[in-house]
Amino acid sequence: MLQVVAPGLDLGERLIHLQRQVDLLLLEHSRVAAEFAQTTQWADEGSNSAIDWIRFNCNLTEKAAGDRIAVGSKLTDLAESSQAMQSGEIGFAHLTV
Repeated sequence: MLQVVAPGLDLGERLIHLQRQVDLLLLEHSRVAAEFAQTTQWADEGSNSAIDWIRFNCNLTEKAAGDRIAVGSKLTDLAESSQAMQSGEIGFAHLTV
């Protein structure tokens, strides 16, 4: 999934390339977070909610953890937006709005 950024690219191109990789990882993180929220693992481990478990174990803010679950659970409704993100037209932040 991660790709090495070619050293010959200028800094701006490298930033764009790296951000696209980050966005794709966040999309995958969201898919897994939504799946995780449907389990009881977070409760079995003593958390009050899946958001709480993700916040604590993934070192995220409550909002970021909630965004991941929300985006992941809506991916079927966000098919066009997800495709636009994967093609680089929009970033992950656009999916959380």
